[in-house]
Parts: sequence; structure tokens; C-alpha cells
Amino acid sequence: MAVTVSKDGPHFTSGAISWSDYRDKFKKTNSGSVSASEMHRITSTSNTDPTMPDATENASVPTGGTIAVSSIRNTIKYYNITVTGNNNQFNIGSQSWNSNYNKNIRKWTYLQGSYYSNSTGTPALRTGSTTYNNTLDITSTVKAAGGSAGTSGGDGGNGGNALVIAGGNNIHVDIDASGRIWAGGGGGGGGGDGISGAFGTCRKEYDIQGCAGLPACNQGGTGTLISSYTGDCCNKIRYCGGPWQSFCWHECWGDWNYGTCRFEANSTTPGVPSGGNGGLGQGNQQSRTNGGAGGASVAPSCAGIGTMSGADMTLIGGSASTSGGNGGNGGDWGQSGGDGGARNWVAVSSGNWPLFMNSFAVFPSNNNTLSGVNHERTWDVYVSAANTPHRIDVRADNWAEILWDGASQGTIGNNTTFPFPASFTSSTVYNILSPSVGWHTITARVFNGTGNYDWNTNPGGVAWVFKESASVYIIATARSPHQQGGDGGSAGAAISGSGYYVTGNNGTTVKGSI
Repeated sequence: MAVTVSKDGPHFTSGAISWSDYRDKFKKTNSGSVSASEMHRITSTSNTDPTMPDATENASVPTGGTIAVSSIRNTIKYYNITVTGNNNQFNIGSQSWNSNYNKNIRKWTYLQGSYYSNSTGTPALRTGSTTYNNTLDITSTVKAAGGSAGTSGGDGGNGGNALVIAGGNNIHVDIDASGRIWAGGGGGGGGGDGISGAFGTCRKEYDIQGCAGLPACNQGGTGTLISSYTGDCCNKIRYCGGPWQSFCWHECWGDWNYGTCRFEANSTTPGVPSGGNGGLGQGNQQSRTNGGAGGASVAPSCAGIGTMSGADMTLIGGSASTSGGNGGNGGDWGQSGGDGGARNWVAVSSGNWPLFMNSFAVFPSNNNTLSGVNHERTWDVYVSAANTPHRIDVRADNWAEILWDGASQGTIGNNTTFPFPASFTSSTVYNILSPSVGWHTITARVFNGTGNYDWNTNPGGVAWVFKESASVYIIATARSPHQQGGDGGSAGAAISGSGYYVTGNNGTTVKGSI
């Protein structure tokens, strides 16, 4: 890093002082008159172009009253700093300003080289404290740090800020065509962990037989005799009598016995597949990456149950775990990271809603209307009865669309025309006529109408229940457990603070909010 100070001045270090000289150097014009009052030092920080500015070098110039010409000797009009080199977390305000930083003298800060931060908690470039009439002339690169990746359903880290203005007035951020002010991208949210499956029953049925009795049912472990019957004689003994043993006969001393044994034991319980890690947000210290895939679904297994081969056993019941959610992608420069898995939604209620809504409604927030955009999340539901009609009963405030396994079943309410009539007074039923046994998805998209940003009078939410059509038993609702994906990290700001205005933003020079 190299910092060079230059000044417009000092002026009138010796010799005569003429009115025309003063006009040329301080009014920056070669015509017109100069009044004595225009030689007074102006201290107001709201004055954006003072004739005689307030500066440490100009302290001898009075702010009013009688003024001696000699008091304007060694005065300056402008103060400049040029910074070059590779600069980490650079603070403009801590440089050699000779206490002029917070005075109204016009200043030019020529920012050349590069400015960066590898920490999202500290910007790449900052003014540090209030400054006035300061032009930040940027021909350099200003790059913030990228957000961290979310893991295990956690949120992605926020991207860092590139340039932070600490306040003041008339701070001109002038970006050259070669300049770059790029905010850090947000990290992707971690994918939500899957939902644990349920164990089933491992069953093996085998036949046994014995003469004059049955052996124990002990294949694989202690079993149960579930049926038996008696067959022909298995143990005949020959007897003979009479003269010379001439009369012989047979007697049965045992019959064949046949039976069927059943061995049963619990299968393995499928564990919880982990959600995929989120991606890294683009930043000076790292390149953007995509989120990782969630762990695969795991089915219950009979392998290793008892002393039998799992392949010899039949699995009855049980259910596979759902796969972990994918991690969200990291954001590019100045872009937020993607949400992981499914974004967390919360239970919501309202005094204006009927019981169905207050029992089952959910929404991304319970205090922010989040109006004017569609919100989406997906639940995993399990169908255990084959060839059985099912149904989804739905209500929403104001609009919702329901998808079954990704296919739209229809919409309710209105999301296009003010005042967006709601659809929560009665349920709309979507019939799922013959779903297959296993896991399926229900996706809900919900829209809350605009025009009112008070949650108490404009709540939003979608409520649904899933059940067999002929049953009162509810299989799942909008408040059932679901994948909890982390939110993507927010993008950093390219320029933030107060008291500034920007020129030179052409879409390439700036990436991020200003």
C-alpha cells in the first residue's frame, strides 16, 4: 500500500496578493468580482463547494468580521489522497488527512490498485467515519467476502459488503469504467435432513416334519408353529404269533407330523439421511459453488436379522426414509444464496379465520405479510393402502396452488386481481384416485394479497389435510413434520451507508445493492 497526499495549494506563500489571483485560485474563474465576504472561511458542512473552505491549513482565516489579506497566506482549496497497491479491509478515514476529513474542504480520494476482504464481517473498503465533500474516484477493484455454506439444514452465511459509507454529506462515489465494486454472494442454505423411516416385520415361514412329533421351530431364532397336521404312519413294528410264528401283523408306533413355522423379528429402522451442504457464496476468498445432493432414501432391511439370510425373508410393512434435501446453490457476486431443501414455514392463525385454517395453516412468517409474491414448499407424505382413493382438502388466504408429485391439481383464490379475494371459508377437495404405496410429495404455493402490510389485518397462509377419501383418519397436514432446509444467505451490499451518491454504475462496475 502507498498513500500520497496532494493539495491545491498552499497559495500566497509570499509576495503581493491580488483580487484576481484570489478569484482564480478560490473561485476557480477568470472573470467577475470578489467581495470581502467571499474571503471568509466557511465552516458549514452542508456547503458543498465553499469558496474559502474549512481546513486545518486555513485556520487563520476568520469566519466573519474584518479580514486581513495576510490571513489568507498558505491557504488551500482542495485536499487529495491517492492510494495504490493491494489493500485488505482499507479504512479511508484513517489516512493522512491532517484533520480535514470531517471538514467541508473538497476532497478527492483516488482509489487505485485493489481492495478486498476475506471476512464477511468487515467490508473491503470503508470511510470509517463521517466525511464531507469527498469524491471517491474508483479505478480499482473492490471485492467483498462470500458467505459460508449452510450445513445440516442450517442457513447460509450472508455475503460481505464491499464499500460502507459511515455518513456525512456530498460523498460522490465515482466509478470509472475499469472500476469494480462487487458485493459478496450469500452462501446456500443446507438441505434439510430427511424424515426417518419406520421398521417393518421380517418374516420367514418354513416347513418342518417329524416322526411321532415335531422338531422345534428354531431356524433363525425362536419361531412359532402356526399350523400342523398328521400324516401316515412313520414307525411300523412287525409282530408275529401262533404256531411257528405263522401269524404276523404290523402296528403303528408313530405317525408323520407336518407343521409350518413362522419366524418374525423387527427389521432395521431406516436412519435419517443428511441434507446436502449449501454452496459457497462468491467472494474474494472463494469461488461460488453449487449445493450438494442430500443423502439418498434408505429402506428397512432384513439383512442380519436372526441367523437367516435377509434374502430368505419377507419384509412386511415399514417405510423408507425420505431423502435429504439438496443444499442451495451459493450466490454469485451481489446475489443471495439459494434456499436448501424446503424453506422453513411456521404455524399461523388469525381471529378472522375459521377453525380449519387456525388448525392447519402455515406460512413462511407469522408476523410479516410477505405479500405480492408466490411462496412454495414441499412435504413428503406416505400412502400405505394400495388402490385406495385419497383426497387433499385445501383452504388459503389469499391464493394457493396444490401439486401432487409435481403435477398441479388446481388453484384456489386469486393472485392477479385486487383486492385478491380469499378462499378460506370452505375447503376445495382434490381427489387422488389411486396413488401407489410409498412416499409422495404435496407442494403448496401460496400468495398473500398486496395493499396492506399489517399482519394483523392481512395474514397469509395455506392449510391442507391429506387422508383416505372414505376415512376420517388424517394421514398428514400442512403442519406435519417436513424437511427443514436452511435459508440462503443474503447478498452483501455493493455500497451502503448514507450521505453519498453514485455515478458510473453500468451493471458491470457494480454488483450488489447500492
